[in-house]
Amino acid sequence: MTTTAGEKDRILTASPTKTPPFLRHITIIARLSTLATLAVMWAAAVYVVQDKETHTQYVGFYLIGASTVVTFFELAWIINKSVCCKQEGCCCACWQIVMWMDNWKKGILYLLISIPVFLEGMRIILGIISGFLLILCGLLYILKTFKEGIVYTVTETRYIPTPTPSINIVTHEIYTQTEDSEYYKELTGH
Repeated sequence: MTTTAGEKDRILTASPTKTPPFLRHITIIARLSTLATLAVMWAAAVYVVQDKETHTQYVGFYLIGASTVVTFFELAWIINKSVCCKQEGCCCACWQIVMWMDNWKKGILYLLISIPVFLEGMRIILGIISGFLLILCGLLYILKTFKEGIVYTVTETRYIPTPTPSINIVTHEIYTQTEDSEYYKELTGH
């Protein structure tokens, strides 16, 4: 491969340069879809608990518990943005664990929460809709993991021309002259 003078200074190799619009806005899409899912889950929970004709009220109570957990995790990022205390102490250590539950971890949690809704069967349509919406939110949070880091990699190699140093050796010769006759006189005494 031959390079011109301008290319010697900088060679840039990049994978996809344009972010897909879906991944660019995945955080807001995931948060908004989870808010819609929460509205459906709370409505389904209240409806199923109040319905006295069906004997599956435990699904309603499960939906109340699941809605509470999902609401807590969705409000955690708002609470985290408004925290103005130091990051020290036991409470802050527990809060760091809550904030650790993001992206793929939160997605897997939402997928696991949706499973018990489907165990009752297809009798409670609002529970099934809530389960499918939770699966959608879980998949969106798993996709949010890939928003940065994997999709866009840029490798940059710079060639900087440097001159080879030259080493000059300087030698000095020092001659001393002594008078042999003076030296001889001192030895012999004459």
